[in-house]
Order: sequence, then structure tokens, then C-alpha cells
Amino acid sequence: MTIRATRLHLQAHQTTLKTAQGRNIILSVGALSLADGFFHRDPPKPHELEHAIDAVEDALMADHVPRAIGGSLVSSDPALHALPGLQTSGTTLSIDQIEAPFQQLAAASLGRPGHMTDLQQGRQAAAALLILRECMHHLNFESASFIDY
Repeated sequence: MTIRATRLHLQAHQTTLKTAQGRNIILSVGALSLADGFFHRDPPKPHELEHAIDAVEDALMADHVPRAIGGSLVSSDPALHALPGLQTSGTTLSIDQIEAPFQQLAAASLGRPGHMTDLQQGRQAAAALLILRECMHHLNFESASFIDY
């Protein structure tokens, strides 16, 4: 069985998804622009996370973005390589395994910094995790992998 893989490339001011069919989808939000526009603290406060989620959802709901691409996401972005479980090339994490570090970030935003022990620190790292999570949820991706290409 062939798994449909979409490549995720995080850039400073946009995110590019290249589907298995060769279509490039450009989201108008990137890790730096999200961090600078919404995250004034590290870790972000709950309202900052919510506003950033809204911005990513708005970008994902644009008319040019298919509603359910599905399959698997692959990326070689260093920010995602730093996520727990993605440090080894080729390792695949389920959507639930990506949700777990996001929930750690959310707990830290509520004033429980001990939840950040496994996560890379910094506003851009938080933005990269949020973009990955929202892409997986809204575009129906089952898994994410870090690969060297």
C-alpha cells in the first residue's frame, strides 16, 4: 500500500505544502510571522495561543486550500526535527503523538512551566508546533515524519 505524503516546509512568513500530486499550497502564515505577531511571551499565554490558532485556521480555510488532503506529512525543517520523537530521521508520529507536545505547551501557557521539559524553548518553536498541529487536524493528516532530503 502506498502512503500519500505531503511535504511541509516552514518558512519565516509562509508555510508551503507540496502534495503527493505535485500541487503547491502556500499558507500565509510562517513560524516567524506567527511568533512575532502573536507570541509576546515564552511560553505564550493562553490567549496568545488562541489568537495564533485562529490565524492558522484562517490561512487553512482559504479557498485555495483543499479541505482534506489526508495521508502523511513529511518535513526536513529543523524546528520540527526538535520535537520529541522526531529527532531520528524517518521516525513517524501519529496525530495523537503530535497533540501531546502541543498539550504540554498549552499547560505551560497556563503557568505550569514544568511541562516544557521535553520541548524546545522559544516562540518560533512554539509557532512551528502549532502550525504542524493545525495542518494535521484541519487537513486530515494521520502522521508526521522528519526526513533528510
